[in-house]
Amino acid sequence: SNDISTMNTTSTTSTTTTTTTSSTTTSTTSRDMSRDQPQQSRDPELLPYEFFFPVLAAPDDASRLAAVRECIEKLRLSAACIEVGNARRKRKKGEAKKDERDAGEAKSESSSSGGDVKELSSLSSTDKSAAQAQANETSASASASASESAAAAEVSGGAVVEAETDKDDMIEDEVEEAAKRMAGVSASAKQTVARLGRRLIEAHGPAVVRLAHECPLPEVGKEFMALYEEVREIETLVLPSPVPSPSRFVHPSNVVAIVPENAETRQLFEDVFFSTGRLSHLDQLLGWHPTFMRVHVTALHFAMNDDDGPLPISWRSYIAMMAASRHHCDYLIDMLERDFVMNNGDERWLAGVEFATDKIQRLVELNTLLAHRPWQLTQDHIAALVKSETDPWSISEVVHALVIMTTYHALAGLVRALGVTPEVDSDVAVRGGASGTAGASSLKMEYEGELVCANDQASIVKNNEQLMDILKVDSANLEKLLEQESDTTGVDAFDNAVTAADDVKTAREEEEKVAAAEAEQCVKSAKYRAGLDLKYVNFDVKNKAHKVFHTHDYSWKEHGFALLNRFYRDLGPLLDEEFDLIYTLTYKKMNKAENIDTTMFRRAIWHYVQRLFGMCADDYDYRKANKVLKENKDLKRYLKKTVCTPETITARDFFYIGFDFDESERCHIALLAMEARRQASLLYGLHAVMRFMGNH
Repeated sequence: SNDISTMNTTSTTSTTTTTTTSSTTTSTTSRDMSRDQPQQSRDPELLPYEFFFPVLAAPDDASRLAAVRECIEKLRLSAACIEVGNARRKRKKGEAKKDERDAGEAKSESSSSGGDVKELSSLSSTDKSAAQAQANETSASASASASESAAAAEVSGGAVVEAETDKDDMIEDEVEEAAKRMAGVSASAKQTVARLGRRLIEAHGPAVVRLAHECPLPEVGKEFMALYEEVREIETLVLPSPVPSPSRFVHPSNVVAIVPENAETRQLFEDVFFSTGRLSHLDQLLGWHPTFMRVHVTALHFAMNDDDGPLPISWRSYIAMMAASRHHCDYLIDMLERDFVMNNGDERWLAGVEFATDKIQRLVELNTLLAHRPWQLTQDHIAALVKSETDPWSISEVVHALVIMTTYHALAGLVRALGVTPEVDSDVAVRGGASGTAGASSLKMEYEGELVCANDQASIVKNNEQLMDILKVDSANLEKLLEQESDTTGVDAFDNAVTAADDVKTAREEEEKVAAAEAEQCVKSAKYRAGLDLKYVNFDVKNKAHKVFHTHDYSWKEHGFALLNRFYRDLGPLLDEEFDLIYTLTYKKMNKAENIDTTMFRRAIWHYVQRLFGMCADDYDYRKANKVLKENKDLKRYLKKTVCTPETITARDFFYIGFDFDESERCHIALLAMEARRQASLLYGLHAVMRFMGNH
């Protein structure tokens, strides 16, 4: 079954290394040396997926709770070792200070005894000998005290250095002392903590915070919350703060709860958690549309994890990282890097695409064009991969890579469009960097900012009324309305579909510059772009260098689906279902208005987005898109940024959408845009493959 509830959660034992860092100017020699260096194993219990896997693999609730408590026992014992270490350091520091005071007093006594020695000449020989012996004894005592003080200070200082720089050195009696504070500590917990010590709780502390606050399994979340409350006050153990909301644009009260009331959504959240070990913030936001979410996650999981696919599983994660990097999406890259390592990927590749195999590196140009100007793809780009003299790509591998790249280009846009925040235990959050959003330690939550209240309400009311009037018009009167609006049809109307959004000069410009500058600081993304800085440019219908892509010549239903099904049979139906679902998904409402047929509005969004990439649906009347979107420059701007330049999206773009839509409706709009862009780019890629096959 392809249903998400039956997803494979089999653990893969990883052998990994510390990530090698390198600039994009690394020489060929250093790249070769990096490839040749063997990977060093790291204790699997320090890897979050390995450590918490028994929780995910448990066959029933009772077994799961037992696995949770076993994990928590180890973490609690590790935390207790930190407390023991803190107490010991304080005790040693106190002893050192006492020795210093004693040494000072001894030195003072020694000084006073020196004056007495000066009087020895006036004493008798017997008295002189006695006085000399007493002075020598006092001096020796002072010297011994000073030596003891220095030794104590050295021990104390060494303990601090050890705690800060050599956390691997865990003393057995420290574990025993910590275990005494806990009743009935198991032998396996003692053994694990004796090996890893305080590193265990330090490695998994952020995951504890996430599981305490963002676990869709109530009983599991309760257990981790108790641990979190217990250990967060421990001195020298720094735990991050929980992330306030899965989106910096959306107040947490407007997001689907982590444990939803709706039974279907609750089951979906649990299935995702068991499959991936977490409910990501992006998944939580997709909870607004559970029907689409189930189909989307199922197709995505199959494309990335199906054992029978043409590409190795670790390669799929790496190709997806390359794709997400084109839109500076560190949020997705962080998750994909974890998947790459978990599936035995060569961690040396994480230093940058130049450290990967030459076969992977040959995807760079194809990936770049697909992301920004897919209409420039030709059969020559496919030939460069398939006809390479060394380690050539097969057609099935190319098709699989096309699906992955177009999927993650689109997902990167969605992450930015919804303002997704990083989970508290992600590298992005720990680093405080950007993923399309700020890191957890420096999140700028904008859902209560001045932008929310600054919307032009009069303009929004006018836009709402005009849209409602258009949607209520019957087909006969709609044709008359369109004729009054414009008598331009066909390609001319297609050409006119993109207007206004490119030319408007607003207060957004400075904000966009800031957003673009922040995107450039995405350190993970930079590693996988290979220095290529291609950007989106408007598709020019009149440019003779490329032609309009007409869907009556090559469409998804008639051509793309068949080609994909030929080379990856089981994936084709899943993508087809996803495209169909989002294209037809409706709740027959718009904000508070019920029983509204939104078909015309949804079609306008879909075809406007594909028009941005030069794709013309010959059976669609583009005058409808012009009629629905013409007066709403804000919505067109949001759509264009989402699919073309998502790294420039700002909070203002999300809030100033021109209509009075709630957050779930804005998400629906972003999903339509994402899937329309994904299908358009995939069709360009599959068409290039077809052309290559026809000529070779």
